[in-house]
Amino acid sequence: MIKHLIDKALKFISDELNSYIDIKTEHAGIGKIYLKPIVKQDGSLEMETDTLSLTLINIQEEYAVKNNQELFRKSGDVIEQIQPPIHLNLFILFVANFSNYDEALKFISLIITFFQFRWSFNKKRFPSFNLDPIEELNLKLQPMTLEQQNHLWGTIGAKLMPSVLYKMSILSLEEQGLVTEIPRVESIQTETGSL
Repeated sequence: MIKHLIDKALKFISDELNSYIDIKTEHAGIGKIYLKPIVKQDGSLEMETDTLSLTLINIQEEYAVKNNQELFRKSGDVIEQIQPPIHLNLFILFVANFSNYDEALKFISLIITFFQFRWSFNKKRFPSFNLDPIEELNLKLQPMTLEQQNHLWGTIGAKLMPSVLYKMSILSLEEQGLVTEIPRVESIQTETGSL
């Protein structure tokens, strides 16, 4: 079932990053990543000091993959119309809120280093990857111009903080059991008439 898969995918990424950061900081207990917004609805800061936030910024459907998918399948003597899986791109922002600016930069660097070597996640490479029906998560650094960055932070409603944006591609997000049986054509009737 699709239900709760986006939040599970983001939680998986935050858990993997937290384990990595914990090892790299020798269990210092700072720099934990929380899956939460940067600001509250009233505009005040949601993030605690000396933490990182993983925030979902945007969701897009990946149409390039969709164009090559089958819409029908044969099951015995029955032809079924199927809805192809949805392939999504999630734009996720990692933000560092630290009282010490050097520390903020250090933790942003740790995130970039982590994804430099671990940009693709699946069950084969990560035994903890239990996100059926998601087969794979791929992450890619998403550059922003100064104008885009200014617009993003203006939309969020917060002052600029050290951050990095990634595009996370979710492959094979599919609701099971949504199939429509196509009625079988038994005969074709033709009519002839005069003009």
